[in-house]
Amino acid sequence: MVLIRKFLEQTNRKTSFKHLTAHCTWALHVDLESSASAILRDLDEGLLHRESSLSNAQLRERGEMFSLPRFRSDLSAFLVENNIPDFCENLLTWAPFLKLYVKVISECPLIFTADPSFKKIERVTMRFFELPIGPSTEYDYFAYRWDVQLRDGSTQFFSTSWTFTKST
Repeated sequence: MVLIRKFLEQTNRKTSFKHLTAHCTWALHVDLESSASAILRDLDEGLLHRESSLSNAQLRERGEMFSLPRFRSDLSAFLVENNIPDFCENLLTWAPFLKLYVKVISECPLIFTADPSFKKIERVTMRFFELPIGPSTEYDYFAYRWDVQLRDGSTQFFSTSWTFTKST
């Protein structure tokens, strides 16, 4: 992630891969301010319109935010464009990477106090949970939870879990 972030900066391509850039930055810093805005701008907008009824497609789109699809697609495009094997397309290779990535960024808050364009979000923290799946050594299971602290003082929680076959 460090090398990807350096490469994007040195080649002036951070804006071409804005979600990848934001996630690389998140992995490198304890607190983030403006550089993290690409990650959660849609979430803030979604929370503003939460009171209105959403279609099933809109609800699915909001849920996808928490499984990091834009990060995954940016990383995949970056790898392909630079002739690096793309492990993002295969769930058996993506899930173990995601587990390691979430462990790194877990507990590193995204703070938006300096960004007045965020109307609802004050701070976001992702928490990692290693979950036992029983006596099986064939599968790995983990979850992460987004803790979204809002400017009105309330907190909302969104969880995602993954189960995948361990590689041998």
